[in-house]
Amino acid sequence: PEQGPESRPGLRSGSGLRPGPRPKPGLAPGPAAQDQEPQPPPPPHPTSSEPSTEEQDGMTDPPPYFDCHAILANAAMHGDGFAWHQDADPNTFPSESAFSQQYGHYSNREPGKPLFVSLLLYLDLDWPREFDAETLFLDTSDTGILVRPKKYRAVLMDQDITHRLSAPSHQAGRPRYSLVWKLMFLPRSPGQECSIARPEWGPPCYF
Repeated sequence: PEQGPESRPGLRSGSGLRPGPRPKPGLAPGPAAQDQEPQPPPPPHPTSSEPSTEEQDGMTDPPPYFDCHAILANAAMHGDGFAWHQDADPNTFPSESAFSQQYGHYSNREPGKPLFVSLLLYLDLDWPREFDAETLFLDTSDTGILVRPKKYRAVLMDQDITHRLSAPSHQAGRPRYSLVWKLMFLPRSPGQECSIARPEWGPPCYF
């Protein structure tokens, strides 16, 4: 996400999706990076949904609808280099992939198609401005915006936005930590446009 596979040799590229049944439809009815004001994090939830081996009354728990292993951690240090990248673009997936076979090639945010979204959460309790390490977002005109790390700040963004992490300054003297969830919103009905611009989350930043 902030530091994609392109910027770390030897890492396998991908969107975080794994083979297997797809999630049931659910989430959001409009392209944006959205910044949420700092709030305490929700209670932790399991990050793995491997089939349960526990048996109750002689019955085995049913397998999950999907597995959710698309959680990545960043620990950026002074002197690190980071490449511009996109987390995922469904228009570039291999034609032989299971996803492309089911949904075809399309541009993210196309109505009636899954929306690829990343959720970035900053973890440092204190990160002064002079420590740098902002997340940079770039549009097609080579202009953009930056978002500063801030305690519990969350950024929800479409995965086809070009972005990268900037390294911490020498003054920081320590890593800048963040977590990233790679998500997919599915339409509830044919032709519905999935979006991260939900009224209860406040206005998004369009660029």
